[in-house]
Amino acid sequence: MPTILVVDDHPTNRKLIKAVLGYEFYRVLEASDGSEGLAKARIEHPDLVITDILMPTMDGFEFVRQLRADASLAQTRVIFYTATFLEGEARQLANACGVSHLILKPAEPQEILSTVHAALHLKEPAPSYNLSAAFDREHLRLMTNKLSDKVDELEEINLRLTQEVGQRKRAELALQESQGRLERLSSIREVSSDINSAIVRIRNRHEFLQEAARVAVKHGQFSMVAISLVDSPGAQLAPAACAEVEALYARTPNTSSPTHGEAVHEIAQAALDRRVPVLCNDIESEERMESWKKQTLARGHRAAVALPLIATKNVMGVVEFYASKLGFFNEKEIGLLVDLAADLAFALQYIDNEEKINYLAYYDNLTGLPNRALFCDRVNQLVHAAREDKLRAGMIVLDVERFNIINDTFGRHAGDALLKEMTERLTGKVKNTAWLASVTRSSFAAYLPSIKDDAEIAHFLEEVLRDIAAAPFRVEGEEMRVTLKGGASIYPLDGKDAEKLLSNAETALQRAKSSADRYLFFTAQMNARMAEKLTLENRLQRALQNDEFVLYYQPIIDAHTNRIMRLEGLLRWSHPEKGLVYPGAFIPILEESGLIIDAGKWVLQRAAADYQSWARRLAHPPRVSVNVSPLQLKQKDFAVSIAEAAAKCGAGALDLEITENLLMENMEQNIEKLQKFTELGVDIVIDDFGTGYSSLSYLAKLPVSALKIDRSFIFDLESNSKNMSIVTAIISLARSLKLKIIAEGVETEQQLQLLQLLKCDEIQGYIFSPAVPLADVEKFLAD
Repeated sequence: MPTILVVDDHPTNRKLIKAVLGYEFYRVLEASDGSEGLAKARIEHPDLVITDILMPTMDGFEFVRQLRADASLAQTRVIFYTATFLEGEARQLANACGVSHLILKPAEPQEILSTVHAALHLKEPAPSYNLSAAFDREHLRLMTNKLSDKVDELEEINLRLTQEVGQRKRAELALQESQGRLERLSSIREVSSDINSAIVRIRNRHEFLQEAARVAVKHGQFSMVAISLVDSPGAQLAPAACAEVEALYARTPNTSSPTHGEAVHEIAQAALDRRVPVLCNDIESEERMESWKKQTLARGHRAAVALPLIATKNVMGVVEFYASKLGFFNEKEIGLLVDLAADLAFALQYIDNEEKINYLAYYDNLTGLPNRALFCDRVNQLVHAAREDKLRAGMIVLDVERFNIINDTFGRHAGDALLKEMTERLTGKVKNTAWLASVTRSSFAAYLPSIKDDAEIAHFLEEVLRDIAAAPFRVEGEEMRVTLKGGASIYPLDGKDAEKLLSNAETALQRAKSSADRYLFFTAQMNARMAEKLTLENRLQRALQNDEFVLYYQPIIDAHTNRIMRLEGLLRWSHPEKGLVYPGAFIPILEESGLIIDAGKWVLQRAAADYQSWARRLAHPPRVSVNVSPLQLKQKDFAVSIAEAAAKCGAGALDLEITENLLMENMEQNIEKLQKFTELGVDIVIDDFGTGYSSLSYLAKLPVSALKIDRSFIFDLESNSKNMSIVTAIISLARSLKLKIIAEGVETEQQLQLLQLLKCDEIQGYIFSPAVPLADVEKFLAD
């Protein structure tokens, strides 16, 4: 298999020859220039060399000359493969080198194969060669001429290329400018498309305008977009949305940057006043609107246009487009921006109309209150929360009596005015206006969440009906007394969803309208219970006025000496018909109605007066102790009542018993109040200790003198080991805090003995005496 060496500086030429020779199964070697080819020839001793003439490092002539100079390679046959073997001088040099075959580039594969075959199968010896000094001169002259020709050729090509590049650059600049314009026009169309898409997605006016401004800056190649709106025809512009390319700020770092989007720009006001686009393609040369010009240039904007937003002949606002390049806006772009402004105006009008439709779907157009549908939806959410927290709630429906007569007599506009004023008054009666609704033309519904008990609904109705009836309404210039009828239902007794509760409350209202009652509850049992509570409340109020309450006293004795240490005043009601009524039957009503405040004052005054009576007879009467209600402690003038009672009793004579849970509410304020009481010589006793949730850290801070163990721990002290442990722990705690310990509810000798063993200080209970009237107390004291 013949070996053929291919020497050429172009890899493509080598690959071509190698591929062609591969069909004849020749062994083909490659070299990229004459030096590499000479080295491979000395190693491989090829049968044939195919070489290019013009190559770097070593050209073809020099390669063949050195090949012939090597005795071992001198007879190697050579083919020139070149595109420059046309001149006579080149042919002469080839003959001098002993190269008799050549292939002109480009050549067909068959020509290459036939030439190679001919060179390999020549029977004559290798052609003679003459490598004299004349060869070197001719070689040098030939290469110099070729290089000179190449230089001239390259200079001509370079000139043509320079001219062509210039023409192309001018064409590219024109094309880029045209493309830039087209891209901007396309971007504006894209912005318009995105805004139209946003109309479908976004229903909130502010969110839509902010999205429109953002999209315009992002896709429209604008440096800033600002939108201002007018609330009504003839009104002033107000900023609504703004988006800006923040990178522009860096251009003028030493310049103050006013906040755009927070004030209406002069160019926007001009567009609003003229109702046509206002263009400023060179802000720096603008002679008007000096304030706007200074602010805008400071933020890097150089051109601007403001367009009015017009829909149905009304100007709804103005949109401003800014650019960082001078002369940015042309006629076609402004035409597209006018269309874009029209899209924005249409979108705003669409949102306004939709908002009006949505408002009318959920609100009463006259009163502005939620309608039945929205009210029920909100109430259902509250009902769900009440169900999870196991709370009670109330539904109330109120109707304006004789409304149709008022409407027919004075006209619908007068009826409307009456309903609006009624709405204002009712709004002031509810904690949250979302819980009030207009359910028919003349009726309103209110929801009372988280009520403590059913009486709270009755109190609300009583207050509303009384206040509405007390203050006259003005109808057509005339004062008119208006009254309401009411119906109520209770969650969960009368329904477990809003619609059921509302329906049942309306049923109760209809019953009330057909009766002499001002309001009724849905169930007859509830009506009876509410009537009973209200009757009892009214009776208790008269009892306070008629001085029907009396104070009984239960002694608290020293556990070891049996000496009376304190007398706890306990309220009783001396009913003119039922006789003595114990506190469990009326104290809760006093608490619910707030009458406990007046009753508590009476207790303090009565206890102080009784102590004065004892002090006149005894040198050292026992202290007097009274219970304090949560409502009393919250009253601003409660401290005054305590000061008056303490002054009557004298220092060290009055105890206040306050429950554990009450002290835990508003702890810091309570500590401050109690400290003032102790400064008056009043001792504080924590009542029912062990049943609440005291914080030991706060207990150490409270200015208390004694803890009263709740009777629930004493009841089965002798048989309940857990209660024994609790009582032991409480006594130990009190000892460590240097507090007195009182045990209430002591009824047996065994309980007494256990408490004495545990070193309890004082005892209260039936084992010594129940609560007794004042006359019996004086006998105790006398003994």
